[in-house]
Formats: sequence, C-alpha cells, structure tokens
Amino acid sequence: IVQMRLMMDAQKEYSQFGWTPDREFLIGSTKLNPDGTEETVVLHPSIRKLATNFVPTGSLDTWVQLVDRAYNHDTLEGLQFAVLCGFAAPLMKMLNDIGGITVYMHTDETGKGKTTASRVALSAFCAWRDMQVTEGAATETATFSMLGIVSNMPVVIDEMTKMDNAVVGRMVHL
Repeated sequence: IVQMRLMMDAQKEYSQFGWTPDREFLIGSTKLNPDGTEETVVLHPSIRKLATNFVPTGSLDTWVQLVDRAYNHDTLEGLQFAVLCGFAAPLMKMLNDIGGITVYMHTDETGKGKTTASRVALSAFCAWRDMQVTEGAATETATFSMLGIVSNMPVVIDEMTKMDNAVVGRMVHL
C-alpha cells in the first residue's frame, strides 16, 4: 500500500500555478514546499507550454540594479506601486475574503511608463511576453483559461481602452 501511495503521489499532475491546497506554491514546474524545499513536478499537458515562461533567466543582482536605477526616484511612486503590485499578487490568497485586486493605471498621454512598469512586475516571475494579455491576441475563452491557470500570479492586461467593455468587465470580475 505504501508503494502504491508513493506511485500515486509521484504521478500527481498539476494544472494550475500558484497556491495549492497543501500550502505549496507552484511556479512553472517548480513546487515550493512550506518547509523551504523545492521540487520539480509533473504538469498537466495543458499548462506545460505556459510553464516555460516561468524558467528563471538572467541575474537577480542585475535585475535589482536595473529596477533600482529605473524606479528609485521621488517622482515615480505610481510606477513603483505598479511594480510592487506584481509581488503582492501571490499574497492575495492569504486574504481569505479577497480573491484578487485589479489595479488600473491611467494617464492622458502615452509613453509615461505604464506598460513598462507592468512588464517589470511580470518579469519578477516570468517572461512577460507570453503572460501579458493584449486585445486581439487570443480569444476570450483562451484568455479566461490562461487567467485561471496562472491563478495567484500577476497578470497584466495591456491597453484595456481598446477592448470591448463587456469583455473587460468579465475579466476583472472573474
């Protein structure tokens, strides 16, 4: 029976990133356990491609230096907040009554750094290019599926002003 149990545990497939019911955290194919250990897990075929976006690349020290150089200025508090929201996304699960928070950045002008700050927030966890929702890039069903799969991870919906209001409303109120 013990061997059967071990085989069943070894065969467990994960189909969603973020927090598990056992207080583990899945990022890509790496499961972070409550005791601080990490292990590579088996992913459901439906999320294997998306998991490739969560492979660490580059240098953490370089990332920290670049983010500090870009955003450590008195006039950039709004963009600093946007970057920090990315780090806060996984913590929302700990607020039992709140499933998530939608942050909307708006300026009357383009080129103010909203998209870049959003991408920096994503880059703390993943390769942002395939994790940013943009109008027309995927069907509504595919977008909702991706939002469910990434679960407690940050998500950026770029250029909402070009999207249908009803679609945006459904995304925000999942």
